[in-house]
Amino acid sequence: MIVALADKLVPPRLRGWHRARTPAERRIIGLAALVALVALAWALLWQPLTARMAALRAAAPQRDAQLAEAKRFADEIAGLARSARPPASATDAERALAAAFAGLGATWEARGDTVRVTAGSISFASLVAALEAVQTGARLVPVEATLTARIEPGTVRAEVALGRPATPRN
Repeated sequence: MIVALADKLVPPRLRGWHRARTPAERRIIGLAALVALVALAWALLWQPLTARMAALRAAAPQRDAQLAEAKRFADEIAGLARSARPPASATDAERALAAAFAGLGATWEARGDTVRVTAGSISFASLVAALEAVQTGARLVPVEATLTARIEPGTVRAEVALGRPATPRN
């Protein structure tokens, strides 16, 4: 069967040349072909494989440290979620909105679980500061925002929907 397969794969001229050799020469040619095949397999398969394995072994401590750090962060986040303050009351939210947007020409309206804040023209820095104050005072975060640049540099028209932050699920 191997001979039949070799007859199909080996060109006729090479087959004729091989048959013209003596049995000792054929053994030497076969041994040289085997050595060449082993060298080729070593160079193309074994060397890259062992080099990659060594690199993976060398990187394992760093990956383990990254995994430990990620687990520590996950535990910290879970702890923060468990110790989160209760939601602010409606009066606390109203006070925080009034304090944050005082003098900025913004209006707000409560709709269900969200508060819609609209400012016709507000500086971007003032908007960010006001949103931070609302987040701290009323624990409301932006859940949707539309900001449109105004002609005056650094000012925007802002429509922001504020709501409760999503709680992580364990």
